[in-house]
Amino acid sequence: MVAGCGGKSSSTNESTFTTQPSTEEGSSSGTASETGSNTVTVPNFEEIEFPDSLPTKIIFGNSEDYAYDDLSAHYTVSILTTNNGVASPSRENDPICQWLEKKFNLTINFETCSSSDLPTIISTRFASGDAPDFFTAPDQNVATTLYEAGQLVDGRKIYPYMPLTAKYTTKNMIKALTSTVDGGLPCVTHYAFQDAVWGFAIRKDWLDKFGMKEPTTEDELLAFAKACTEDDPDGNGVDDTYFMIGACSGNSVTSGMMKGWPSMFGNPETHVENGQLVDPMLDGTRKKCLEFLNKLYTSGYLHPDWYTISWEKAKSYTHNDKIGMVYYPPADLLGEYTTAKNQSEDSLDVWKFLEKPPIENGKFVASGSLGKLFCFSSKGFEDEGKLKRVAHMIDTMTVGGENFFHTVQGGSDEIYSEFGKPVESHRTWTYNDDGTFMFYTDASGWPWNDNNYIVSLTGWQNIGWGASYERKPTNTGNEFADALNVRRNAFSDIIAKYDRWPNDGLISSVSVESIAPGLTDFVNARELEFVLGKTSFSEWDNYVNEWLTRGGKDVIAAKAAKLGVDVPDYAK
Repeated sequence: MVAGCGGKSSSTNESTFTTQPSTEEGSSSGTASETGSNTVTVPNFEEIEFPDSLPTKIIFGNSEDYAYDDLSAHYTVSILTTNNGVASPSRENDPICQWLEKKFNLTINFETCSSSDLPTIISTRFASGDAPDFFTAPDQNVATTLYEAGQLVDGRKIYPYMPLTAKYTTKNMIKALTSTVDGGLPCVTHYAFQDAVWGFAIRKDWLDKFGMKEPTTEDELLAFAKACTEDDPDGNGVDDTYFMIGACSGNSVTSGMMKGWPSMFGNPETHVENGQLVDPMLDGTRKKCLEFLNKLYTSGYLHPDWYTISWEKAKSYTHNDKIGMVYYPPADLLGEYTTAKNQSEDSLDVWKFLEKPPIENGKFVASGSLGKLFCFSSKGFEDEGKLKRVAHMIDTMTVGGENFFHTVQGGSDEIYSEFGKPVESHRTWTYNDDGTFMFYTDASGWPWNDNNYIVSLTGWQNIGWGASYERKPTNTGNEFADALNVRRNAFSDIIAKYDRWPNDGLISSVSVESIAPGLTDFVNARELEFVLGKTSFSEWDNYVNEWLTRGGKDVIAAKAAKLGVDVPDYAK
């Protein structure tokens, strides 16, 4: 559905969100841009100081940074992104679209589709000459292919107009996106939806029952795993409890719940040390991880269906107290578990997120993954004034921007008042002193009680939503919800402090299947054999050699090219 929004505005009620003034100052270098009586210096791309890692606290935008934009000029822009299963509403029913149109003197044609349809729609639209002006690419390959065909604006021309987004874009993100053809950027990006929000959670009540402390070594972890499986922690007299369930859905042995293990045994990504390429397949890191999983499997510590069961089906074992450790985001785990237990008070303190790696010398999964890929079509932005306008708008929809609260999770009370349909119950947005945000919604009245309608508006939050900066409200008047959220927030704070590997995978990642078709399936099958004990680890070197022969050499060579180092002798 395409929805062009050009609605009328009505009187504005008092805002129901709390903002914080900007603490950031604009750059003093680059090119001066003058709009009316305002002048701002727009930096050159090379002058932008991208951070080494993502900010741990929210950074706020500065309205003065956008003085380059002459808001008196009107533009029309088409936007394409994905939805969450419900089509975007018509122009008469999209308050977010109308809010942005009024704020930015735009006519916005907003279109959403399913994630599975997005690649085909983009391909078809570009082939027919009807490409959207702005869209979120389904993956980096699509964006790069279109850019190198001259269809997209170089992101180096866009970032100078998006100062807030740049503060949430790491150096490695820029390196990962850079075209090998001309050094340009096919898109703009920032933090991911759920970056660095996952951790290992352990049954605190079982630890207490076993008289154990939180494990910080492999031996301690295996002792806990053994007790989970053999010491009847649920007390039902039946041999039906386990350490973990994989929820791998028959894919990689380190997918699903097992995704957190590879980083416990070394850097899990191809990287550079002392000018030389180091790959986890060759330096022992991957082997150590699989040997650990083999110990879990052969000892009977994993649920029998650990590998084949899906994530959704695996939940029932967690909810029915059959699993001792899971890999999950805190808000989701605690919400799902307490709901399954009918919000009993006892369910609040069953789970605890580990504060340290459960294996010595381990680290947690890297943060700073690529977020949504924001693409600007060359044809759609031949007018630089239009480019400035849309870049300005998108930047303010980033966390810490003036339109963040208005464009995520269905928006704010204020946009509905402007829309001419004041809310029947209220939502409150707040920036917290600790550099996070939270929101509380009274869902007793419209629009917040119409879940289908709110979901139809969530295509807009593809631009700005960032769960890693969210904390849950703890003063809602609902005693159970507040107690639950205190725990959610405490665990989120623990995860935010994790010691993590650098995100080398951003720079070294390549499309394995395009380089060596079938290699991924080969790896998945052989790794499963090692974990199940069907292949002895004495055969590891033979396996690696076969992997190299089947296309691993080409993969290593491609990664070496991306990292700018020589191809190792074993891959020549």
